[in-house]
Amino acid sequence: MGEIAPHQNHFIIGLTGNIGTGKSLVRKMLQHLGAYGIDADIVTHEALKPNGPAQEQIIHHFGASTLDTRGAVDREKLAHIVFSDEKALAKLENILHPLVSIGVANMIQHARLPIIIIEAIKLLESGLAGMCDSIWVADAQEQVIFKRLSYERGMDHAEIKERLSHQSSSKNKRQQADVVIENNQDVNKTWQQVTKAWCQTKKKKRNFSVCFNRTSDLIASSKDFLITPSSDNFSTVAELLYKENQPGKHIKWFGDKANLSPDRENRTRQDFTRLVCQHFLFTIPASLKYDNITIWNLSQFELTLLAHYFTNSDMVSNDFKKVVTLIERFGRMHMTQRIIFPIEDHLLKERKSFLRKRGYTGIPSRNVDISYWNKAGYNLYQKKVCDAFDLFSRRT
Repeated sequence: MGEIAPHQNHFIIGLTGNIGTGKSLVRKMLQHLGAYGIDADIVTHEALKPNGPAQEQIIHHFGASTLDTRGAVDREKLAHIVFSDEKALAKLENILHPLVSIGVANMIQHARLPIIIIEAIKLLESGLAGMCDSIWVADAQEQVIFKRLSYERGMDHAEIKERLSHQSSSKNKRQQADVVIENNQDVNKTWQQVTKAWCQTKKKKRNFSVCFNRTSDLIASSKDFLITPSSDNFSTVAELLYKENQPGKHIKWFGDKANLSPDRENRTRQDFTRLVCQHFLFTIPASLKYDNITIWNLSQFELTLLAHYFTNSDMVSNDFKKVVTLIERFGRMHMTQRIIFPIEDHLLKERKSFLRKRGYTGIPSRNVDISYWNKAGYNLYQKKVCDAFDLFSRRT
């Protein structure tokens, strides 16, 4: 579905769905399978930044009062204007959709992985659908959508209904879909649907199969270490996360924040699968029986170490060196512009020396919004992994 002439070397999946259907979770699942994920909402954020390409037009059409104290477009103020005025919403979309299409096209051009996922709520209404080989739709029951948006975003019933009224119907999206993912309460079932659709696409689409083989070659060096979002390895990994008296207190904190509760196994398996889907885990060496585990978050342009625990955590062990090497390699494949490593105070001297030799520089914790590391007094080090490019420059 769609034309992909400018992107013959890629297979592009367009992922859409109404607000609250869990598109981002599905995208992250696909990233676990080896795809490069593009979040069109992040591209929109970039366009609305101070001196971003959308700012001048936004001020012209909606006034300078839409800016926040930093000079960026305040999305909440803008939403308040456009979601009560259909003409204003259409005007905003006419400004943003072309810019987002340019940004996404440039990201595809720079992508190092051949299978691309574009997540966009207005994929079918904008020019993005024309880039795609296949259209996937995430959907959910109405009561699930309302519950998610109420719990996760603090939206009330009337606000949710208003937002949904400005989006095309779920039925319309499903009619245009090659794949529909029913993303309700059971995360394991969602993961099973995604993996099944991935395998079926490989069988049906020759160009996907070619890109899949290239992807397998690219990720071969790390796939033995990566823990997939499968409940099969739940017990062993959960034991590492919940181990009593372990020095990695941040892992316990991370588990607490994910609402993991070992006494309620069914719920815990759900939360565990969600945890692994939303982030990445690997173990060193390539077996879960060893007490080495690392959790990191991959956002659009940044990779941040969230938690780690090594049996030899009191020194710069070979395991730690391997972790750094693998994460850097993973970051380059996903066009990560910077990696952030936190270091515990008592490990600072050796690890600081090791990371600095690899090109890392220290950053003040106040400059990074990672509250759990900041409060714990960890030292943060960053490294540029991939060069930034002009996201909104038109290709000639």
